[in-house]
This record gives sequence, structure tokens and C-alpha cells, in this order.
Amino acid sequence: MTTASDVLRIAKQELGTTEGVGNDNETKYGLWYGIDGDSWCAIFVSYCFYKAGLPLPAQTEKGFAYCPLGLNWFKAQNLFFTDKGQPGDIVFFDWELDGEANHVAILERIEEDGTIVTIDGNSHSEDGSTPDLVQYKKRPHDGQIMGFGRPAYNQITDTNIPAWNGQFIGLTSPHRAGDDIKVWQEQMIKLGYNLGILDADGIFTQSCHDALQKFQADLGLTIDGILGGASWQAAWNQSQTKKG
Repeated sequence: MTTASDVLRIAKQELGTTEGVGNDNETKYGLWYGIDGDSWCAIFVSYCFYKAGLPLPAQTEKGFAYCPLGLNWFKAQNLFFTDKGQPGDIVFFDWELDGEANHVAILERIEEDGTIVTIDGNSHSEDGSTPDLVQYKKRPHDGQIMGFGRPAYNQITDTNIPAWNGQFIGLTSPHRAGDDIKVWQEQMIKLGYNLGILDADGIFTQSCHDALQKFQADLGLTIDGILGGASWQAAWNQSQTKKG
């Protein structure tokens, strides 16, 4: 399963990565997300979580680029907290104090005096000598911090999540087949979802697509019938679900 340490390790590997010189907001993160040239603090956060195997599908399967959508998604999942944060949380900031999130970063630690230390993307260099970059930032825990989105790192009790292989699986002709699909089918059958088969066969059929859409609806995920990282993780990462 993905841990906060996994995400922080990936984020730390990105420290020092800058925008292209003279190319405002153009980064490898924007290229990866598909909207290069836009503000990229949320895209950077999404990149780190996606690479760690715990996507945050607030806007797309890859994550979110618009901070308010990310904030609302965490609130809808009951994963948003306004008290003390924890390492690996996503910190939402409101620079204008107008109730709208306009920056996000990954919480690395909280120091004894309450100062928060984050890893930020799309962050201005202290002396303006470089383009915006990924860097550590220290800030007081003040009114500009709206709260903390806490990804579902530790909702597992008696099982481990099989590793997602990074492949998005949907309906195709001929149908996709593989051992990863079989592993997912076995879990869905355990949860009580009707895949149109009694035993897992490793083939992603129309019945699998329909069952996945019902599962996504039950858990409040994006309802697209695509077996991606979020839906894979959720199959093991939730404790109760409506079954049918």
C-alpha cells in the first residue's frame, strides 16, 4: 500500500525542478497532466501521488489542476481536516482570505513552534534568480491555511493492496485480459459485485465495466468504467461499500 513516506520520497526527488527558462509555467508535470502552461502547484501534487500509486481523482484520473476542486473532493470524501496536519497531508492555502483555495503543497513536517514545512511546486525562488520551482517552504500555521486533505493511506486492516501496474483498463475489442484483471475481479467478487462470472477469468468484459461503474458510484469516484489507480486502490482501501 502507499504510505506518506512513499509520497514524500517521490516529492523530495523533484526538489529543484524548475519551469523552462523563459517558458512561464511550462514543466514536465504539465506535459504529464496534459495542460502544460497552466499554474502547476496542484499538478505537481497530483504527479507525486500518482507516481506513488495513490491517485487523487478530484478532476481526472491523474488528479487535479484546480485547487478548489481538490478541496471540495477531499471534503466530499470526509478526508479534510482543519486541525493539526500530518506528514503527507495536502495543505490548501487561501492567499486572499476570500474562502477560495489558490495554492496546495505537500506537508513534510510540523516543527515544535508550529511552523509547517512543505514541498511546493510552482513556488517562487527566494531571490528571484530562477524560474518557479519545486522547493521546501516554511510558513506559520496561520489563517491562510484552510486545512489539510488527508489521502487514504492507512485504511487497511488485515490485507495489503496488490501493486497497480499503471495501466488504465477499459472496454476494448477484443476484450483486455491479464493477471492484473483477474486479481481485481477476485477482489470485486469478494465485495459482492456481479461481474457476470462465478470465478475470476482475467477478462475485462461489459459486465466488469458495468460492475466497476456501480462500484465507482457507491464510493463517490469518477464514474467512467475505467480501472485506473483510484478504482484499483479503492477496491482494497475501503472498509464498507454498498453491494449488489
